Amino acid sequence: MSNFEYNIPVKIKDNAAPKEYELMFGMQGPRGWSFGETLVVKLKVVDKATKKDDDMIIYINASSFMCKHPESKYSMVECVEAFKAVGDQGEEKVIEFIQKKR
Repeated sequence: MSNFEYNIPVKIKDNAAPKEYELMFGMQGPRGWSFGETLVVKLKVVDKATKKDDDMIIYINASSFMCKHPESKYSMVECVEAFKAVGDQGEEKVIEFIQKKR
């Protein structure tokens, strides 16, 4: 058994209902026969006008912040709390907030 990476492009229509979907992917051989296991991926479509979108942006910012500063060993909880408190004031303010909390 070996591991490999495979990119599957998925296009979401603009009128897609905001709910959770389950996508199922499988492999086919040259004669169209299926082989291997089916890959099940859960996809959640959210409405852009909801607060959940803001929370997602905070989580993405916190995750990228942690990746930029691995030497500081910030936890995800610290980063999310700092980004919620500081907002869009910049990474320097986030670092100051976390250092004050520690």
